[in-house]
Amino acid sequence: MNQFFTLSTDKFVPISYDNKHLFNTYELVNNFIRTRISSSFKNILAKPILQNHQVDWYSPFSGLKETVEVAAQRKYFAFKDELQQHIANLSRSNDPNAHYWVGLLQKVFEQKDNILFTNGQDICVVWGWAFDNYQIQRPEIDASQEKPQEAPMEEPPTVVLPPQEAKPVEAPTPEPLREEPPLLPEEEEETPEEEEIPEEEETPEEPLAEIPWQETPLAEALPQEQGKSFLEFLKEFAATYWWFLVLLLALISAVFFVQSFIY
Repeated sequence: MNQFFTLSTDKFVPISYDNKHLFNTYELVNNFIRTRISSSFKNILAKPILQNHQVDWYSPFSGLKETVEVAAQRKYFAFKDELQQHIANLSRSNDPNAHYWVGLLQKVFEQKDNILFTNGQDICVVWGWAFDNYQIQRPEIDASQEKPQEAPMEEPPTVVLPPQEAKPVEAPTPEPLREEPPLLPEEEEETPEEEEIPEEEETPEEPLAEIPWQETPLAEALPQEQGKSFLEFLKEFAATYWWFLVLLLALISAVFFVQSFIY
């Protein structure tokens, strides 16, 4: 590892995430980049080592210098575009650990809090402190440089074939027409005549039979019914209200007894 940069902690404020300084998450973030991002960016993250009041930064690359060159910025934003795809996939997950990684990666590679270094071929990023660096900007794409000039289409060589002798075309002999058999007249199908349904003769309704009515003389029936009903009434009254008869008899005896003393 080669030391290429040193910063003073008195000049910059360290950034924190989840109650932890970002520079203490180097191993986590570096392992994520090496396993998830293209191999061309596996050493993009510089390693910080804090000593007293200064931070020394190390990288496997040599000859690194701070830069704002367009070529270096294009590599930086190519890395950011690939990283953003992983962040988008993690943000769609319901796992709380995935959401932790989304916030951590966004904090580490915040554009204004990065400083870009290059040796003309490789790039490396210093991170973890509030640098307020607004010199890193996505370069505009030059259409003339990005699109390669299309080579003119080559026409395939034309092959000249030797002339062939024309053969006389024989006219086709017409086939004799076949006589179609005459059509036989269609036999008319005899439709069966509808049978007339005989009308049912209406049978006259029979008159209801008269019930014979025998009149009984009123004088013969009344006396017997009245006699029977009165006797039955006395029996029912005596059987039901016998206590009332006893009470009535006692009252009558008392009245006679009182009158005998008066007179």
